[in-house]
Amino acid sequence: MVSGNTPIAPILSNNTFFNNNDGIVLRNYTNHTAAPVLTNNTFTANGIVAIYVAGDSLSGDMTITGNTGSTNKTNGIHLYGTLTKTLTLAPNPNLTYVAGLTIASGQALTIRPGAIVKFSGAGIS
Repeated sequence: MVSGNTPIAPILSNNTFFNNNDGIVLRNYTNHTAAPVLTNNTFTANGIVAIYVAGDSLSGDMTITGNTGSTNKTNGIHLYGTLTKTLTLAPNPNLTYVAGLTIASGQALTIRPGAIVKFSGAGIS
């Protein structure tokens, strides 16, 4: 798990996340000046999901792009919680976004061409 208890958000590029419970979990980045960046990583054989992003890290500045996954229990990027800033979802080869989101008043969710989103639980409200 990567938690925002430090003043700088992680920048993770060109890594392999293999055989973990979750490939990576991002949380607690609401009050930071920079949001997490995950680019061109590979997620393989993780027990639950490739990438899990908690609501408190869902920021319009968050970058998750170019990541791939295979043989994870869920080859996906789970987004759960309340979206408190406008967020744009970029395509990630063979990693589907799985969303259970509440979008705060005045905010927006933009889905770029090629990004696949499936809704879980209550979906989007």
